[in-house]
Amino acid sequence: MRTGVYILGTIAGVRWLVTILVTLFQCSPIEKAYMPYLVGGSCLDKSKFFLGSSVPNIVEDIVILLLPTPQIWKLKVPKAQKVAICAVFLLGFLLVLVRCGLWHLTPLTSLAA
Repeated sequence: MRTGVYILGTIAGVRWLVTILVTLFQCSPIEKAYMPYLVGGSCLDKSKFFLGSSVPNIVEDIVILLLPTPQIWKLKVPKAQKVAICAVFLLGFLLVLVRCGLWHLTPLTSLAA
């Protein structure tokens, strides 16, 4: 499990760094990001960027929720408690499903605003 946590932490850290860098350098010239009235230059399509970055985020959330499951079943507690602990993680999974539903219902034009 420790290796999985390290791998997942590294992936999350790299994704965070890439997202920050893409956000900072989304426009050419860079000034166009905070001065959109500049003549010339171009910027990334924000809706496509957010859509593309949400898919790995959702997958990462699911892996984070599933990672401790084998360790939960190894606990020396009654089965009812194990089920209760897994139910708490299912609430987190429900949140991921809600986010997927909202993501699916959100029009791309509202992301670009």
